[in-house]
Amino acid sequence: MINSIKTNFELFLYQRTVRVTFSILMFFSLGVSVFYITGSWGSFTSNLYHPASLSVLGYYTESYWLFSLLFPFLAVLPVGFSLCADQDEKTYPVYGIRIGRKKYYWGKYIAGFLVTVLVFALPLLIQLGINYLSFGWGTAANPSNIAPYSRDLDAVWHRYLFSWLYYNHRGICAVLHIMILSGFAGMAGVFTMAISSFIRHYAILLVLPFYLLVFLLREAGRIWCPEITTDVMDYFYLEISEAKDIRFIIGFFVGMWIISMAAMLVHIHKDYNNVGIR
Repeated sequence: MINSIKTNFELFLYQRTVRVTFSILMFFSLGVSVFYITGSWGSFTSNLYHPASLSVLGYYTESYWLFSLLFPFLAVLPVGFSLCADQDEKTYPVYGIRIGRKKYYWGKYIAGFLVTVLVFALPLLIQLGINYLSFGWGTAANPSNIAPYSRDLDAVWHRYLFSWLYYNHRGICAVLHIMILSGFAGMAGVFTMAISSFIRHYAILLVLPFYLLVFLLREAGRIWCPEITTDVMDYFYLEISEAKDIRFIIGFFVGMWIISMAAMLVHIHKDYNNVGIR
């Protein structure tokens, strides 16, 4: 199993979709930093926002809406099409026979998850580090523009995810948000890989299931559960004050995992019947 994960991990690193996604995220992240660094020249330190608030996951940044729009597509791009590509390139029959279908699929899914986490986490962590080097540790202006020490500000901050950590250690909170987002992207990649057996002949359509799942869940929540946000992206940004329920995002993760595992078992069973790989 370890050898299968290692081999698939190395193969993923040379895959074009992985490199393209990493390049897009790196360019996007650096662009956000350059935008705020050049826009802050000549400003007093006391007027500068905290470096974490100017990260890609800062809700008040100019990049917020664009990243939210791109994320569902970028999350599935690195590894979501890999099983279809293996089928087209005849990689699966050769490699699957040599190591066994179960090890092949498990290795593929675990490596795909890890690679996607790396592709998302590395650019966002680099951008956060650049912000700290550029703006320093003493900048802490409030991006919500609510008066400091007011009750309104305290009420807003208490609705942030991990509010205590945000208030006391905003940089660590930003790192935690980045890792959660990256893990979510990894799960989206595995989810897309798992259902690819049902859309094998129309691979381009694989960009839709995860996007539709996120969109429909958000819209359904507005109708049936308006007291909390069901937009999954609201759980990853640092400073969104919408009411949240941690059970929702945990349930979403678990639901995606169950669907992915069920689809994987169906995929293995189908290959056993059609190909006979044991």
